[in-house]
Amino acid sequence: MIVVGAICTVCGAFLLMQSLHLVVLFAAAILSPRKRDTPTKWEGTTESFPDLCIQLPVFNEGVEAAGAIGCLQRQVWPGRVQLQILDDSTDLESKIAVDKACAGFDPGSVKVLRRPHRKGFKAGALREGMLQSDAELFALFDADFRPEDDFCLRAWEALQATTGIGFVQGRWGHRNRHENRLTRSLAVGIDAHFSIEQAGRFALGGILNFNGTAGLWKREAIEAAGGWEGDTLTEDLDLSYRSALAGWSGIYLDELVVAAEIPPTIAVWIRQQRRWAQGSIQCLRKLGPRLLVSPKPLHQKVLGLFHLTHYLIHPAMVVLVMGISFVPKVSLGLVGWASLVFTLLSVPLSHAWMLRARKEPFRWTQLPGQTLLGMAATPHLAWAAVQGMGRSKSEFAVTPKGSRARSKSPSGFAWVDLAWATLLLCAWIVAYLESNFAAEFFLGWILVAWLGAWPFRAVSPYPPTRSTAP
Repeated sequence: MIVVGAICTVCGAFLLMQSLHLVVLFAAAILSPRKRDTPTKWEGTTESFPDLCIQLPVFNEGVEAAGAIGCLQRQVWPGRVQLQILDDSTDLESKIAVDKACAGFDPGSVKVLRRPHRKGFKAGALREGMLQSDAELFALFDADFRPEDDFCLRAWEALQATTGIGFVQGRWGHRNRHENRLTRSLAVGIDAHFSIEQAGRFALGGILNFNGTAGLWKREAIEAAGGWEGDTLTEDLDLSYRSALAGWSGIYLDELVVAAEIPPTIAVWIRQQRRWAQGSIQCLRKLGPRLLVSPKPLHQKVLGLFHLTHYLIHPAMVVLVMGISFVPKVSLGLVGWASLVFTLLSVPLSHAWMLRARKEPFRWTQLPGQTLLGMAATPHLAWAAVQGMGRSKSEFAVTPKGSRARSKSPSGFAWVDLAWATLLLCAWIVAYLESNFAAEFFLGWILVAWLGAWPFRAVSPYPPTRSTAP
């Protein structure tokens, strides 16, 4: 029992530190925004403008890719530009849709690249695309993203204003924010990630991560990092840290917004989160030791480790529940209570500030959704994080978009959900019989949160009826 109690204390301390980490990022985003050089207009001639390659990775996303191709073809760029469609699709209809969308364009400006395999997944496709281009700049977009026509130009103005900058990351907007309860709640969480976490890291001078899309990279920064590598499920996070270890940094532009689609069902969202969780821990295992022994400043190492270990909060939560379930009289203690209070307060308050700062419609009822969804996803993400600790390779599961996403059943993880709910209920009964009030409260809160997330599963299967501004 002493050993279990010690393990639970460590897990509680980790949850507390992660909550404090969020508070620090929140404070940095509000109080001490890092000043960057003002973007300047390019003063060179059209001939001296760097060549640009816009890359669009596609995997069985024909309909969405067709819309993206038309949008990306309108990018304003004074120099030479080429659009690469990196099509790894196995579905014939998707390939036909891509070919039709490209049919009316000059083959020199739009090029479709298809591989006979899917080795390296998205990273492998991006790497192959770089080999087929001599461009100095690479802009990356997923199939559901619709950038403004001047995105690349605005990103380049920021990129060339300061030396040592390897990439510019824009903010994700939302094309289907008001589709259902789930998308409204997830929109708040995504906004918080960019306006609090990304803005906070940038303000503190931490290692900024590329989010895989809506960004512009310098070729030399990618090559200095060793190029795209497909040995993790989060090739974007992997490249970001390798680039930082090679001496490059990134810029986050909150005002550079690209509209995208939010997962419209909880099953699709959890599928996406599982890939991110497993990939993040793979990056921790791959790059954590290199970060620790690197000559990077201490604050960058600390912020980086908190970032890379973020998804370990889910295994820590499961360990706490298991410890309370099977070892009577295990108490949360002061650390556990502090962790619970900070988690309950830091997330909704930071999200409330973010909504107010953007002058967006604000209701307090919007805020509990993130906590509820986090509880619902805990068992799924805990297992994904554990998988990330191992060396077994997993398939890169592309997040379904459009009609394919809405056709996914929201009850695809029913057995895991049922097992998690049963464990919570049994643990609460044990705590009640043992008169362990702290455990009763802790487990009761998680169980109520899990039940409260149930309405998010009843989402509309229909396409969005209203698009919104970022």
